[in-house]
Amino acid sequence: MPLLIERAEQDDFQGLATLGSLNEAVATQISRGMFFSVVCAEDLPAITSEEAATAAKDTFMGTAAYNAWAEACSVWPAGEVDATYRDPVESDVPALILSGEFDPVTPPRWGEQAAETLPKSRHVVVPGTGHGATGVGCVPKLIEEFIEKGTAEELDTACVEKHERPPFFLSSAGPVAEVPE
Repeated sequence: MPLLIERAEQDDFQGLATLGSLNEAVATQISRGMFFSVVCAEDLPAITSEEAATAAKDTFMGTAAYNAWAEACSVWPAGEVDATYRDPVESDVPALILSGEFDPVTPPRWGEQAAETLPKSRHVVVPGTGHGATGVGCVPKLIEEFIEKGTAEELDTACVEKHERPPFFLSSAGPVAEVPE
């Protein structure tokens, strides 16, 4: 993004346009009906418009997403969730809980909360990662090892600590200080 923003300041919007077209491609792979069936039943009822406004104060997007979802949910058929839906899951079943350090959707503190009622769990926070830590670095191997062993207790997670956030692209050649000649 820093490179794309710098280019846009110079009236070169090609990178931003390309990024926008990628978002359009992703949108065609997501079922909006399924999305709203979940959001309208599970998420939106858990937050008031006042809470949304407080949470969105001084943010770039403000309450735009909340408002759009609230409008869609006003006409979308929503199922009912059980009264215990938001209660913590309590289980002795082994669990591997994965969080990305910078995940704004399911932040690491939620993984810590989940681990409190899952005594045979292990919470691993992947440094420099956002949402979707399962495919990062050595994490797929950890998942495989967890499934094979049936326990998270003996997993060697040292490889995760070596992961670093990818550097910003500073040129079209990638994350290098100068474009090679």
